Amino acid sequence: MIIPVGRAIIVDDVGWFNGEDERMKNGSARSGIPRFHTPSDVKALNAVAEGLGVKIGCSLVLGEWDKNNRLRNVPHVTANPDTWDAKGNMNMEYVEAYFEALEESAGLEYYVHGLMHAYYIEGKLHTARQYYPTIFDKDGKDIGFVWLPREEFRNMIELFYEIYGDWGFKKELKTFVSPCGCRGKVDDEGNIEYAKVLREFGMDYWANGWMNHNKHVDTIEGMITSKGRCIAPWNAYGINLAPLDNKRIDTHLGAHLANFIRYNPEDNFEYTDAWVKYFDGNYNYFGAMLAKDNSESSSQTLYSRFAKTEKTAEGYTIDLSAVDALRAGGLKNELFVSFRDGVSPKNA
Repeated sequence: MIIPVGRAIIVDDVGWFNGEDERMKNGSARSGIPRFHTPSDVKALNAVAEGLGVKIGCSLVLGEWDKNNRLRNVPHVTANPDTWDAKGNMNMEYVEAYFEALEESAGLEYYVHGLMHAYYIEGKLHTARQYYPTIFDKDGKDIGFVWLPREEFRNMIELFYEIYGDWGFKKELKTFVSPCGCRGKVDDEGNIEYAKVLREFGMDYWANGWMNHNKHVDTIEGMITSKGRCIAPWNAYGINLAPLDNKRIDTHLGAHLANFIRYNPEDNFEYTDAWVKYFDGNYNYFGAMLAKDNSESSSQTLYSRFAKTEKTAEGYTIDLSAVDALRAGGLKNELFVSFRDGVSPKNA
């Protein structure tokens, strides 16, 4: 008997209008596919979710959705804060169709990601890490980072919620995914301050590629933090599906929207069935289970790591006291166990 980790699918960079990488023009990396996104892009992703019977998490980037120009005069989030005019550049018919496709996709849930997925200094692109500005040496080498002041970070999160509310997105936001992963350790003071802000907004989960998170799952200020890995380069589209190394058990597998779609939108559904088989075959085995969403994934993996199981003459006992002591806000009141080799549960 084992308590398996719960595994979820998290897809970053959902919400860009133009997918083309514009870093050479002082813009954002965007989603990496050199075309405008279409409603069928998210519908294809939804088809994978529905084929698996789960919800796929979409880490939203909402800067281009700023129809009330809330980002005007806000430092560090755009290249042109003084003249920012998302409203004037917006094709409302296109955006409304995109919005409807997202809202109608029952297999997708939304996570907080970023505004323009970048940090600017004096109008120049500094880094794609919106919340962790990088420190570079004279040769351009990444030698460290700084955390944003709490109020600047809070303002960025609040702006995201305001744009989200402007459009009337209805799905509850409970998960945070930082662009380009997290820096530092889970219990570093800067990340603790970030978590305090996120808790103000009611978020229970922080799912990311934590650079210094060796435990796969932990807690910070009552949030469950989970570590994942990317299954393909962020800007790879029309890709073939490679088998996963199942010796590494991560809480979730990260991906990017480009990975699931094709250059020609009319071909988007060509591989959806293959994606379903891919995830089903790589997620469900003894020691891991495909969770219905990130909340179940995070909660289940917390049980997997902290609950203590013991084999006795009568069977198995499970001690949950260490899990309860974490006081995680998003912990579910249920957990799953797996059996093999003829072992089966019996009613007490």
